[in-house]
Amino acid sequence: MKCAPNAFDADSQFQYARRIRQAHHTRVVSGEREQIMTVLREKTDFDARKIGVQVLDVRLKRVDFPLEISDSVYRRMDAERKRVANELRASGAAEGEKIKANADKTA
Repeated sequence: MKCAPNAFDADSQFQYARRIRQAHHTRVVSGEREQIMTVLREKTDFDARKIGVQVLDVRLKRVDFPLEISDSVYRRMDAERKRVANELRASGAAEGEKIKANADKTA
């Protein structure tokens, strides 16, 4: 079986990358990621059928944002992790106080 020429040349890859960049960064990292992957799969499938290939699934493995957007995303992620950690510490401290109070009561 002879291999088809690269149907997904640099121009096609550029077009797909451009589509992702056009999607606002919050859409890519939010619930709309599925919708973006569906649009990319449909476009890729359309192009691939020209060479007899059917594309069944597309996944975003990595999205490279511009530096200022990356910094913003990472700051938000960091803040969210710190918020969750503080909630866990607070609930753990409250649980610890309940245990100590129970122990003091029974002692």
